[in-house]
Amino acid sequence: GKLSLIMGDLALLTVLGPYASMQGVVVSADSKDALDTASVKVGGGEVHLWPGMVLTGVTGAVTQAKEPGRLVIQFSGGYGGAEGTLWQASGWLDPRAESGSLLVKADRFTFDRIAPVLEQSMVRDFDKTAINAELRLELADQVLRFQGLADLVGLNVFHPMLSESTVRDISQRGNLEGSYDRRARVLQVAGFLL
Repeated sequence: GKLSLIMGDLALLTVLGPYASMQGVVVSADSKDALDTASVKVGGGEVHLWPGMVLTGVTGAVTQAKEPGRLVIQFSGGYGGAEGTLWQASGWLDPRAESGSLLVKADRFTFDRIAPVLEQSMVRDFDKTAINAELRLELADQVLRFQGLADLVGLNVFHPMLSESTVRDISQRGNLEGSYDRRARVLQVAGFLL
């Protein structure tokens, strides 16, 4: 029959360093065909990618698609406890075929939205700095391909070892692309700044 599992405080740890915690997870499935009926809803999550890079307010779900065996992925959240949505992730996964696609996108926002995170940093004049970024992941035939873009404008920084005054209006655009072959365990990366 149908099952529903509700977990209140869940932590996921990795040996690589990143970890996640969720305050509410609901897993639903039909016990007769769990893989083709399972869905997961997440609320109040945090993902700690590396020190200082914490995705907060993570909510979303992994649900069954119209196509049999395919899962739909939809998540969104903020950064460093900032209010509102600063990024979205959407895509699909076919666990049996080990294939999928995911787009993680942060629409342009100004740094004043994450001011509490930056107050003790070198960054100055938060409202004048803006960023947008996206990362696309594609998995097929044991190869994970990735392509990312970040566009930063109007960054102002101060540190006495850098300059006697604030360094203003730093802008940088960069691309990163590559692949990871899971069979051969080979990582290829190419990137450039504009």
